[in-house]
Amino acid sequence: MEKRIFKIAVTGGPCAGKTTLLDKIRRETTSISNVKVFFAKEAATLIKHCGINFMDAGGDSTFQELIIEQQVLAEDRAFRVANRYSESHPDTKVIIICDRGIMDGEAYFDSPSDFAKILLRYSLTKEIVYARYDAVICLRSAAIGAREFYTTMDGTPRDESIDEAAMLDKKVCAAWKGHEKYTEIDNSFKFYEKLDKAISKIFAVASVEIPKEICKRYVVETPNLFELVGKRNSSLFVDQTFFLKESDANSVSAIKIRRSGDNPNYFLSNQRWDFVKNPISNEMVEAAVVDTVFCIGEKEFINYLKNVDSSVKILEKMTYSFYIGASVHCEIDLFLCNQNRAYLKAYFDADTKENRELIENSFEIVREVTYNKSYCEREIARTEGEVLNN
Repeated sequence: MEKRIFKIAVTGGPCAGKTTLLDKIRRETTSISNVKVFFAKEAATLIKHCGINFMDAGGDSTFQELIIEQQVLAEDRAFRVANRYSESHPDTKVIIICDRGIMDGEAYFDSPSDFAKILLRYSLTKEIVYARYDAVICLRSAAIGAREFYTTMDGTPRDESIDEAAMLDKKVCAAWKGHEKYTEIDNSFKFYEKLDKAISKIFAVASVEIPKEICKRYVVETPNLFELVGKRNSSLFVDQTFFLKESDANSVSAIKIRRSGDNPNYFLSNQRWDFVKNPISNEMVEAAVVDTVFCIGEKEFINYLKNVDSSVKILEKMTYSFYIGASVHCEIDLFLCNQNRAYLKAYFDADTKENRELIENSFEIVREVTYNKSYCEREIARTEGEVLNN
């Protein structure tokens, strides 16, 4: 029978981009047809959330035993769910992404043989552990090759020094290198390219090609709200966006409070601008790189408030997310500061005449602004929405 369930470990040293990668996969791969993704959360984090650290557990050895037990439990639970899903969806490939894997524990011992003794207590060997995963994707730490970016999301120091992080990174990689489908992704790429490369490697294991999503941006006349609510798979978010002080003219960073119900969620977003080729004119133009969005906690959000640019007003908006037709995913921002004009992002896999006409027939387009930085959120906030009238 054709293999339908694939289990992949995503690992790496501190500050490698692993958390951001998994968040990006959760957000951006839900619409890929005939693919379902499940996640097995990081064991150490789950244990620490219970108030247990390695000192409480009696030292590294006992703490690693707890991690192995939790890791096996999380992976096996995810596999049971994946197996049930696969049985009821025989035409769908199922991918289980493990946030780290069992062999990560070897990095915390002076000798691999010490960790091997712990594995034996669970009737495991390195070979048996390797066989649990169809592939291993190892993101290299920023401590190796991108030292200037070695920090936490809120800019505070990490638990490990940069040299300690580099050593941990090397030991994690060494623990997994014997796996026959082991892939390293280093820091020779721009960060968003590093994430995209990792995603393509993960889905290639299941022979799934990630569609190259096209994003076009438009200023449109504000549509009728009642028409938006009835769109297929529609959802509503209410955002307050606070813009941070910038030292780089080609970067816009902001923190957001997003509400889709009673409970607020906090995010850090960064949008960089770079020169890319316009697929229509074949000219090099300045284009927005897709936003990198981090989910952060309330404490981190409060820390970022110290770096808010007070010269730019808070941007308040409602965002509707929905589909038009079968293939075009839309997000439309309705701003409190300009209720006559809205900002539309349309995502689709192919720049066809049919998709373009679907967008043009669904909205009253004022202008396309895909390659125009003058209409980014920061400029909308800075001009209090006036730029949308230009």
